[in-house]
Amino acid sequence: MEVWQAFTIQSLTEPDLQPLNAEMYDELFQTVHFCLTKLKDDDLLLDHLDLLLETERLYAVINGLALNGILQPHRLSPQLMRSVLQMHLESITKTDMPSS
Repeated sequence: MEVWQAFTIQSLTEPDLQPLNAEMYDELFQTVHFCLTKLKDDDLLLDHLDLLLETERLYAVINGLALNGILQPHRLSPQLMRSVLQMHLESITKTDMPSS
């Protein structure tokens, strides 16, 4: 994540890197969308949810956890990050997600 964040920051001032940076973010977004679509197809996602909105929200949660994990590792342990992510997934699914 540190390398990814450093690359992202560098791409802000180097236009040649911007297409690759955009591609990396798009691939993560598409991965999150695929996972949520799979949950929906398997009838595990709550029925009333907007798939695109939930993709944006989960994408933001993942990015926020990653960034905060880099900037404040003393405050946000890997276990706490997993717990936050699990709680979020449990809030949008019909059944409890398996614990890690």
